Amino acid sequence: MIPTLPTLNVSNDSQNPTKSPMIDFGKKRIVGWTDGKESVAQYIYTALNVERYENILHSWQFGIERNDLFGMPSDYVIAELQRRIQDALSIDDRITAVDTFEFSVKGRTISVKFVVHTIYGDDNFEYEVTA
Repeated sequence: MIPTLPTLNVSNDSQNPTKSPMIDFGKKRIVGWTDGKESVAQYIYTALNVERYENILHSWQFGIERNDLFGMPSDYVIAELQRRIQDALSIDDRITAVDTFEFSVKGRTISVKFVVHTIYGDDNFEYEVTA
C-alpha cells in the first residue's frame, strides 16, 4: 500500500508579505522595519535610484536604465523615461499602474511627476534625470 500525503491548499491569490527593512537614506543605515504603503514608497525610491544591470545585489529585473540617456536630446529622454519608469515599477505586484506623467525641462535637467497606483492607494512621485 502506498501512503498518502496530505494535500496543501495553495492559492495563487495570496500575496507575499510586504514587510521590509526600513532604510534611513540620510544616515545610510537600516533603522527598523516597514510595511504597507511606506514599504512600497521605499521600493519605488530604491528602484528608481539603482542603475539596472550594474549591481550584483539586485536581479537584472530591478532598477532603471539611466546611463544611456546622458547626452541625448530632451525629446528622446522624455519618450524613453515614461516607458522606463513604468518598466522599473512593473515588477512589484503591489503596484497596479503608473500614469499621469508631467514633464518639465530646465536646461539639461528633465523633471517628471507621475502617479503610482498601489494596492494601498495612490501616491504622487517626482523624479529627475540629467540628459
